[in-house]
Amino acid sequence: MTYSYMLQAEKQKRLYCTPPHIVKALLKREKFPGSIWEPAAGRGDIVRVLRECGCHKIVASDITDWGFKPCQIENFLKSTSTSDFLITNPPFDLKAEFLEHAKKVVTHKIALLLPVDFEYRMRFIEKHENDNTFPWKAIYAFPQSIKWLNVNDAWGKLQVAWYVFERGYSGEVRRAKIRFCRNK
Repeated sequence: MTYSYMLQAEKQKRLYCTPPHIVKALLKREKFPGSIWEPAAGRGDIVRVLRECGCHKIVASDITDWGFKPCQIENFLKSTSTSDFLITNPPFDLKAEFLEHAKKVVTHKIALLLPVDFEYRMRFIEKHENDNTFPWKAIYAFPQSIKWLNVNDAWGKLQVAWYVFERGYSGEVRRAKIRFCRNK
């Protein structure tokens, strides 16, 4: 595959390669001591950071083969596999479905990188705001737009946040802003 063809395929399939500092910001705020599933692994950007930070029980999967190994090729939304934790940057058009399915197959905690305004969407409010079984624990928002690793133009600039859900959590939703240096 040529480089320009790969970029076209990434844009068409909405592959957004997550920068390391975005993942590290989550890991500074939340602990994931157990098996972690990354079901939209893409090129393995999140998985590599998890490994660098000492996480070793990681399963990577994706519906598309982007060349990252080892990565299981499977449709997360149809999978019956389970994991203690899930950390992912889900496909933009499937974010609500990813969250719903994750609550069925994850035993402890879910962290999804989502648009910062996701919490104001009616479907989110109806399904997750008052969920006592797998409640919303935290939102760690990036007020600056993210520069995705594989995007050089404006098609990928978004303001995002880590949305964290934890089984058994009780209390108010934790809210924090995460600022970062653009030179990193």
